[in-house]
Amino acid sequence: MFLTAASAAMVTACATSRRASVDGTAIVVGAGAAGLGAARTLADAGCRVIVLEAAQRIGGRAYTETDTFGLPYDRGCHWLHDGGNNPLVGYGRRHGFDVYGDPGREMLISASAVGEHRLADWYAAQESYFADVEAGLRTNSDASLGDFLADDHPWHSQLVSLIADTWYGKEPAEISAAYVLDEPDGENWLCREGLGALVAHIGRGIPVQLGAAVERIRWAGRKVIVEASIGTLRADAVIVTVSTGVLASDSIRFDPALPTWKREAIAAYPMGVYNHVGLRYRGDVPGLGENLYVTPDEPGRRAPGLLYNVDGSGLHMLWTGGDLSRDLERAGPEAAIAWGRDHLADLLGSDIDTAFETGTFSRWGQNPWTRGSYASARPGGHKQREALRRPLADRLFFAGDACHPVSGASVGRAFETGIMAAEATAAVLRSA
Repeated sequence: MFLTAASAAMVTACATSRRASVDGTAIVVGAGAAGLGAARTLADAGCRVIVLEAAQRIGGRAYTETDTFGLPYDRGCHWLHDGGNNPLVGYGRRHGFDVYGDPGREMLISASAVGEHRLADWYAAQESYFADVEAGLRTNSDASLGDFLADDHPWHSQLVSLIADTWYGKEPAEISAAYVLDEPDGENWLCREGLGALVAHIGRGIPVQLGAAVERIRWAGRKVIVEASIGTLRADAVIVTVSTGVLASDSIRFDPALPTWKREAIAAYPMGVYNHVGLRYRGDVPGLGENLYVTPDEPGRRAPGLLYNVDGSGLHMLWTGGDLSRDLERAGPEAAIAWGRDHLADLLGSDIDTAFETGTFSRWGQNPWTRGSYASARPGGHKQREALRRPLADRLFFAGDACHPVSGASVGRAFETGIMAAEATAAVLRSA
């Protein structure tokens, strides 16, 4: 646990009995990037703060583990999107992490040929498709990406996979076209130690109570009362940083109930399902180098993307999203790993399977503390960002990847929303 001595005593007291209560200044619900950013900002402002985290670790959907492959492996967030504007790039550099610009090597591969053939055609197809989307939004601002993708489009399968398996974890018909076009397009960065490890570093010294599932938040009185699995806590303000999937599930009850406009905003940003199939092989087979992005050139077939040979480790990451990822979650990890092995053997040649060592599969859609991978706007819902983050009664604040005023689906943006919510909270507490 990441607890100061004083906070450890406070947490121990409330963990001994469900009737126990603690007076505090601010409670943060959730210890992901948004929650840790909020807690760090509140602590730096001199506020008393405790973070309640339902899981047995911090980091949320940013989670680096080393048990599976013997090297840092991101089971969740992996890329520092829009690195030039991402605060975690600077944070990582200041604290000794090896963060670096994504080399961006890309190749199209078919089962019968390996090389850069048709790569220019693929880029042109993307540019043409999104130009059609932009033109179409002039007359239909509530359209989905699927509204502009005909079934007979020559690059249909690759575009579907780009949207669902690489970007948003949703099928094209499930996501707002206007939301996608509003997203900034900046260079991705990577962290050699793992993005989850970088996010966990933010939590050093922050008072976090693990295994503390929040069940009810009562926010009508002078104090906000938080009922959790460890007991009852009171605070002057609460920052809620859990995912929209958790909020929509009503696993946290609010008393009084959240107003209709807030619930509509939550519903406007449902979670996508995006998972990695991680597969490790001995050596570089078939000899394509390292950190290579592979797009299968297989018209008519769902073609999930691949990050080949991460940092020369023999580890390959297949991305699955939307319907494909939901199907693999239902099938289970062993079936997902077998599917991934078959996919790579079809794509890169059967020789690669003789070098297989081990694999793993993340299942964020079935995680009760996230209920999905990250949020994005449904068709017609992209203007609900402001309502989603709008506080209630100057005592209940909201943060998370869907709450950013510019863009979402990013651990860096989630971190920024935590800082924003904490600054607003601190201002209210100082004026009380």
